[in-house]
Amino acid sequence: MWRLLALCLFLPPAVPAALPAIYLVIPFDNSSGNPNLDWMGESVAETIRDALAAFNVPVVSRERREAAAHRLSIRPAGLLTKVSIIKLGRECGAGEVIYGRFEFTPAGEKAGRLRGTLKLVAHSIRLDHFALGPEWETDGDIATLSQLQTRLSWMVLRHAAPRAAPTEQEYFEDRPPVRIDAMENFIRGLLASSLEEKHRYLTRAADLDPEFSQACFHLGEMQWEDANYRVAAKWLERVKPSDAHYLEANFLLGLSRYHTGNYARAQAAFDLVARVSPTVEVYNNLGLTQFRLGMPAAIESLQWALGRRPGDPDLHFNTGYVLWRQGDLDGAAVQFRAVLELDPGDDDARRMLERCQQGHGPRRGDLSAEGLERLEEIFPSRQGVPIDALTH
Repeated sequence: MWRLLALCLFLPPAVPAALPAIYLVIPFDNSSGNPNLDWMGESVAETIRDALAAFNVPVVSRERREAAAHRLSIRPAGLLTKVSIIKLGRECGAGEVIYGRFEFTPAGEKAGRLRGTLKLVAHSIRLDHFALGPEWETDGDIATLSQLQTRLSWMVLRHAAPRAAPTEQEYFEDRPPVRIDAMENFIRGLLASSLEEKHRYLTRAADLDPEFSQACFHLGEMQWEDANYRVAAKWLERVKPSDAHYLEANFLLGLSRYHTGNYARAQAAFDLVARVSPTVEVYNNLGLTQFRLGMPAAIESLQWALGRRPGDPDLHFNTGYVLWRQGDLDGAAVQFRAVLELDPGDDDARRMLERCQQGHGPRRGDLSAEGLERLEEIFPSRQGVPIDALTH
């Protein structure tokens, strides 16, 4: 093994020598000999990845990992050599890789379901000096897969973020057991090649276990992307605070409620995200929601966002638009001029500046000046950031 690790010293460096504390979690190898259980390898990895992300530990997303594997011509799942594991970790810019295997000892079937004992074993490799880290393992009845994954993810979390990790009891209290058939449908949905197939599997997962938070998030996200905002909101409302996607769910929930005119509840969703993760995107949307509610705080929220990203034409436009709607034509004109300096081809900003210069404020029934505000519709962690690190 160490001979293989030594070979990696001669690989061209893909990341700086001082690697950041970013984790990569690889699907666990199926050592059971039963290919029908392959999905469990991805399930264990997804659970660990979500656990790290939920506690603000930088971790490579599944999508980024799959893209890196494709570039390296590495199979997305299956037994990987240590060399392949290290190459994949370097390609993803990770500082430590979590990988492992699961073993299944069958004990027959009952009602068409496998019975037996499942053993999960996890390892880690530090990529800065190619040192093997600790090893973790847990075992139990295969029907308790979700509890086994939860226990293993807690062990890894204690290693990655010892100060942030709660006690095992507290961790389990926030993560109730999930039916194994729901988990299988969920993972098959994540890996599905078509949207139709993905939706079918995820819906089945949520039907089998209505408390399955992860399935609810991904279904809500799919409905949001299809502009089915009312349906999206119903799914997103079911995402739990312990879910790694909780902040993103509330960000999308706020947008869904905004698009359906439910501004008071949209503000509540954006407020929740802003308290934990105050970003330009959140404050932009919060300010526009406050504007829709007639709240004076709207300008303060927009100016907060603009102060942190002064070169953003959309933020200048939104600030100008709200000032114009409030009757401050001079203040609005300043913002619209700033938009045109940054983007001379912005026709809406040009028209609004002309209105300000001509002294034309808002008029009842003027539909041409309605709905011009510009929402931020991409959650900050999705905007080119290579990791999924959200605040718990």
